[in-house]
Amino acid sequence: MCLLLAGCGSHAPRPTAAVVIREALGRQPGPPHRNRYSQLRVSLGAAYYVGTVLKTTNGRWGNEPTSYTYQWQRCNELGKACANITGETRKRYKITSADLGHTLLAVVTAHNASGEASEASAPTGAVLSPLPMGVPGNWTLKFADEFNDTSLNESVWTPGWYGKGISSEINNVCLSSALVSEPGDGYLHLKLVAQQNTCPTSSTDKSGLVTLPYTGSLVSSNPSDGVPGHVGFQYTYGYIEWRVYLPAVSPGHIANWPATWSVGHPPWPSNGENDTFEGLAGGLACFHFQEPGHTFGGAPGDCASGHYTGWHTFGSDWQPGVVTYYYDGAQVGRIAMGITSTPQYPIMNIGTGSPGGSTSVPSEILVDYVRVWQ
Repeated sequence: MCLLLAGCGSHAPRPTAAVVIREALGRQPGPPHRNRYSQLRVSLGAAYYVGTVLKTTNGRWGNEPTSYTYQWQRCNELGKACANITGETRKRYKITSADLGHTLLAVVTAHNASGEASEASAPTGAVLSPLPMGVPGNWTLKFADEFNDTSLNESVWTPGWYGKGISSEINNVCLSSALVSEPGDGYLHLKLVAQQNTCPTSSTDKSGLVTLPYTGSLVSSNPSDGVPGHVGFQYTYGYIEWRVYLPAVSPGHIANWPATWSVGHPPWPSNGENDTFEGLAGGLACFHFQEPGHTFGGAPGDCASGHYTGWHTFGSDWQPGVVTYYYDGAQVGRIAMGITSTPQYPIMNIGTGSPGGSTSVPSEILVDYVRVWQ
C-alpha cells in the first residue's frame, strides 16, 4: 500500500513526504490487509505552513477494498503521541494555526464485506508559521483567519456593515448576512445575487433608505461597530495579505466590484482607507489609498497589468508614510502621499455597478485566508 501526502493550493514549498509499503505476492481471502514489506521515505527540506492543503491517496491494498475512510491526526514534533483531529475525516486537510509546531499524518481505513484495516502515512515535518508571499523581512504573524471552521467567527467578523441582517448600502448593493457563509470547505464565501432589497444609505443615520436591485455581502472586523459580542481586529502598520478567488465576466476580466480593504474609524476619510485590491471598470485589479485630501474616486493609486481572475494573492505593506502593494508576491505599486497612521480594520466584500466591472449574477468570491504580520 502507498500513502502520499502532497501540498496543494499554497505558495509555500510543496511537501513530498510518503510512506511506501510494497505489496507482497499473492492474495488471501478476508478483510483488506496492508502488505508485509514497508519503506519509510521522507523528502528532505520539505516545509509545511499554516494554510497549506494536504491530501492523502487511498494507497494499495490486498483483498480488494470496496470503500475507504480517513482520519487526520495531530502529533508531537517527533511524529509521536498522535491524536485525532475532531471532524477532519476527508481526503484533504488544510493546516491551521492550531497545528503550529506539530506534525500531521493521515490514517486511511480500507473496508470490504469481510472487515477493515487501517494504515497511517508518514508524519509531515513540523508546521511553521506562514510568511508573506514574496515579501522579504523579519515578519511575525499577528493575526490570521484561515476560514477552516463550519461557521464565521463573529467575535472577529460582523457579516454586514455596522449590523447584521439587511444592513447599509455599500458599493451599490444592500448587504445581507444570509449571503455570507463559512461552510467548512476551507473558504469564506461572499455572494452577490439579483435580489431587490431596501436598506439604509448610512451606517449612522438609518432613516435614509434606498431600494436596490442587487444584494451583496461583506464581513468587517471593525471593533467599534456596536454589534453585541463582536470584539473585532485592527492594526497599525504591517503587511496584510489575502488569497481570493475572483469570478470572471469574460476571460481574464474580473466580474462585479469585489474588494479586500481596510479602513480607519469615522469620520471617513480622515483616518484613511487602504484598498489593497478592488475590481474596477474593465475587469482590472486596482489599489488606492484614500486620505483626508481626497474624496471618493480621487485617491492616489493605480491598476495592475495582467489578468487576475481565479485564485490570486493580494497584499499591502503599510509603513510610516508609504504603502507598497504586492499581487501574487510581485510589487505592483507604491503610494507615498497622505498615508495615515491611525489603526485600520480589514474588510472583504462584493458589490457591483460603477466604478466596478461588468455585472454578472449570481456570483461569489472565495477567501482562502487573511493574515497580518508586523
